[in-house]
Amino acid sequence: MNISYDLLKMIIKIAEKKSVTAAAVDMNISQPALSRKLNGAEKLLGVALFERNGRGVELTGLGQVFCEHAINIIEQFDSIQNSIGKISGQLSGSLRVVFPDGVGKVLFIPLIRRMAEKHPLVKLSFQAALPDMIPYHLNSNKADIGITANTSPSLVGRRTPIFSEALHLIGPSKSFLQSRTTVALDDVSKLPLLLPMMEGTRKLYNEAFDSIGVSPNVVFEIDSPSAMLDLVKQKEGYAILSFAMVHQLVSENEVTSAVIVDPTIERTLYLATPTNKPQTFLCRAVEREIIDLVSKFSKKAQWRFIPSKSF
Repeated sequence: MNISYDLLKMIIKIAEKKSVTAAAVDMNISQPALSRKLNGAEKLLGVALFERNGRGVELTGLGQVFCEHAINIIEQFDSIQNSIGKISGQLSGSLRVVFPDGVGKVLFIPLIRRMAEKHPLVKLSFQAALPDMIPYHLNSNKADIGITANTSPSLVGRRTPIFSEALHLIGPSKSFLQSRTTVALDDVSKLPLLLPMMEGTRKLYNEAFDSIGVSPNVVFEIDSPSAMLDLVKQKEGYAILSFAMVHQLVSENEVTSAVIVDPTIERTLYLATPTNKPQTFLCRAVEREIIDLVSKFSKKAQWRFIPSKSF
């Protein structure tokens, strides 16, 4: 057995998941087949890469060293592929993108279609995450590009602003918001609210309420926009979310929305990259496509596009 590119990625995936079974599901192969490949790799190397326990697997000391080298090799190999693709005019390789839920609801399908049409050899993987968690996905080798917010920890290698947005009050289908386009924050504070616990996002909301000397009437704290919307539709409260998150539901009359004013609650979204990885040509190409799509769908998502000179 040779230590191939695919085998290195397999070992990295097992280390990330800390489970052969979970890694097999992600890689769309059977658990016994993956176990055989791992056993063969350890036999070839003459060392144990993982310790097995009741909860899954953990890297041994030698396994940790091996994985660090494996990650570097994969990055170098992908960089070579990207450079060749640049020269030949055809991009190839794989890239992992992490979005906030609302951004994904607008850009996910258009980006897949755009990349399939223009760069069919590129394999994209997508993950939705809470905005405050996206820097951690980037810096724990779980994503190569992220879209993060100014409410998130600034633990990223590079941030390029791409749009800003004013947040909306979201209510059930037949709420008073049906006849409104805006709602004052003072009125919002008196409603039963569903607010996140995430430190950065919650701080943004609290600062807005503090600025007019009121306290929000919080009935539930929950860090899941999808769960918030389920509760809104069941008339359990109102949520403060981006319009992008609910644009489809609003068009289908499943929820109602209005821009919060006096004051508005605004945030800026950025393209971000990890602190510990070089930016590849493929990364830059995908970022350009994302920026172009943000510009194209800004009206639909009620984003204020921020043109960037660096692209």
